[in-house]
Parts: sequence; structure tokens; C-alpha cells
Amino acid sequence: MSARVKSDLEKRDRALRAELRQGLPDSFRQTQPIKRPFDHVRDPLISAQIKAMEKTEAQRREESSGRGSTMVRLHKPFPELRPKHQLEPMRSAFNQAWLREQREAALAQLDIQQQRRKQSQDHHAKPDRPIGHER
Repeated sequence: MSARVKSDLEKRDRALRAELRQGLPDSFRQTQPIKRPFDHVRDPLISAQIKAMEKTEAQRREESSGRGSTMVRLHKPFPELRPKHQLEPMRSAFNQAWLREQREAALAQLDIQQQRRKQSQDHHAKPDRPIGHER
């Protein structure tokens, strides 16, 4: 190897080391990150988690439609300045609707329990004739 080539390689090596000491080389800074697009493509569950992490907690709660009270979701309170005497009818209407929804949910749960109990009784009912004594 000639002295000139060797000195050029040493200069290039020093320049690369200086770049590395300062941080990432320019070539790395100019490239686009590929990890995030790869995560979205490789697995739909991971993609859903990443998208959910980008949202605020309020946005995630709003999108979860299967949970919570439908009445509360439909009648979201928002701050308004009103005289105190105007709040009482709204509060009583809300409380009545809340109690109605809770009663309906409890009755639905009771119906489900009764159906399960009836099915289990039908399933465990004794046959008229003992098994194995057929005529």
C-alpha cells in the first residue's frame, strides 16, 4: 500500500471517528426510520397497540363503546354557568334516568341468571326410566 493511499485512509478514518464522537453520521441522520412502519405491517395487534398509544386517554375511553353507561355517554355533562335553581330539574332528571338504566340492567342480568338456571335444571333432569333398563 502506498503512503498516499495510507494517509488518505487515515484521514477518512479520523473524519469518521470525529463524526461518531459528535453523534450520528450525516448519512444516518438523512435516512428515514423504518421501525415504526415495520411494526405496523408485521402484526395487526401490535399496530393497534401503537395506534392506541398515540391517542390520549380521553380519546381511548370515548372509543370504547362496549363499556360504561349509555345514558352517561349520550348525555355528557359540559360546563355551563347556570343559576343554582336551574340545576335541580336537570339533576333530578339525570338521577331518574340513571336509576331507570340501573334497574333495566339489573333486570336483564336477572333474566340471564334465570335462563341459565332453567337450562341447567333441564340438563340435569332425571330421565323417566333408569339408563340401561330398557324394555
